[in-house]
Amino acid sequence: EHYMTWLRAGRDPLRTHVVNGQPQVEVYFEIPLPFTSPHFDKILYTGTLDRVAIDTEGRLWLVEYKTAKIMQVLHFDTDEQISSYSWAGNVLYDEPIAGVIYQQHKKTIPDAPRLLANGRYSVNKQQATTHQLYREALINLYGKVTKAPKINVDFLNNLTALESEDNDGFIRRDWIYRNEAQMAATGAKILQELPEMLDPDLPLYPNPTRDCSWDCDMQGACIAMDDGSDSQFILADVTRQREEASTQWRTHLQ
Repeated sequence: EHYMTWLRAGRDPLRTHVVNGQPQVEVYFEIPLPFTSPHFDKILYTGTLDRVAIDTEGRLWLVEYKTAKIMQVLHFDTDEQISSYSWAGNVLYDEPIAGVIYQQHKKTIPDAPRLLANGRYSVNKQQATTHQLYREALINLYGKVTKAPKINVDFLNNLTALESEDNDGFIRRDWIYRNEAQMAATGAKILQELPEMLDPDLPLYPNPTRDCSWDCDMQGACIAMDDGSDSQFILADVTRQREEASTQWRTHLQ
């Protein structure tokens, strides 16, 4: 619901790319890789693109939707998913790939402006609201923003200064470019990783860190592997086989 409010502020809804009449949303792909192995008939690089948008210059953007407690922006230059999906898009489509639109949705939603006992809207800067919600509230109460008390108009203008075309504090878009050299380098890295990924005799061992206590559901089994306990029993107790999920809902996406 807040996404629609976010778009009502005049933000770009993005134009979904269409191929042979099919909107490019939830695009599952399989890319054959030029690598031979005695253990496999073919090697595929697979994934699912959330959405593919096309801009006014005919360039394609891969749209990735994320949820986050805190908006993260410092990882873009080295983000492996951004790089690998840009490479994959460059293989899949004839149009040039510009990069990824990384759209984050905060796990909390904004509150409606707080209406005070005196019939006016609060100007408390601690309230978690947005420019669009506050503007709509003033219009609903006064008919026009210009008819609202100056203190409320000033607060609205302050909210304007805190936001941008791509960010209101609750939804944020970042346009992350990847050039041809970066995509080629990513493709080379994928091929370089294959020998280890496909080696049935590759040694696998735990790599514990100080984060294991809060960031790993397998800590108990990991400890059991070292102290002689029944690690397989622990694994069976905390895991289950995932059933194949229905994908019929994808046919309704546009």
